Amino acid sequence: MQKLTIIGVVGKKIAVDAQETFKKILFWVNVNEEIANPSTGEVKPVITTVRVACYKRAERADLFLKQLVPNATVLCTGVAQADLVVSKEKEFGCLSMEAREVVVIAEAPLRGQYLNFEMVGNVGTVRVNAADGSQSDSVCNFSLAHNEGRGEKAKTIWTNCAYWRPKDRCGVFPFIATGKKLFISGRPRVSLYRRGDGETGVSLECTVNQLELLSAADRTGPGAAPTPEPGIPIPPDFTDSDDLPF
Repeated sequence: MQKLTIIGVVGKKIAVDAQETFKKILFWVNVNEEIANPSTGEVKPVITTVRVACYKRAERADLFLKQLVPNATVLCTGVAQADLVVSKEKEFGCLSMEAREVVVIAEAPLRGQYLNFEMVGNVGTVRVNAADGSQSDSVCNFSLAHNEGRGEKAKTIWTNCAYWRPKDRCGVFPFIATGKKLFISGRPRVSLYRRGDGETGVSLECTVNQLELLSAADRTGPGAAPTPEPGIPIPPDFTDSDDLPF
């Protein structure tokens, strides 16, 4: 399971790809929030732009587009993904959504805008950076995989996660082990990296606010040997860029 939920304001770019029975509608949503840095507690305003794609039946699309105007507030839920966008010969990462539901809830911007990512998956690589005398928090970086599609269309999607905890409340870290099943909820972002072939890659990442252990073996304690589930490959180790400070 993987789900992105946003409440935000429609941007100016709206494109429509008319097909025989459906219309693909592509638009931008700006989410304005005040976010606390999990390491320092500092609060600052953050604007996240999400590219949303949704499909409407042709006979319903025109009415929907009349409501979907710039500065309208929308609620969107769907599947998150990281896309590479090239503009004016520059590359940047873009948080995108394949929307399952889009509802226009107001004609003008509203307060209380919202961005949240949820996922159930299996742990791959794990790395813990423990707090020292100069740090107040420790962080557990781990990759989480979930499978999408069936048969020939099946694929494994990875998300790099960072879970920050006070240095005296890190007892859950030993349970975050390869092969364990977790539920996570938090704030997503997209990062660029250089692939082995020299091309630019893009990855979906999440700063975790909530984590739940779902593997039955976790009841036996952190000393239990983790067993990866079949079909879940193990990714390579994290690079230094995988630390997510906020």
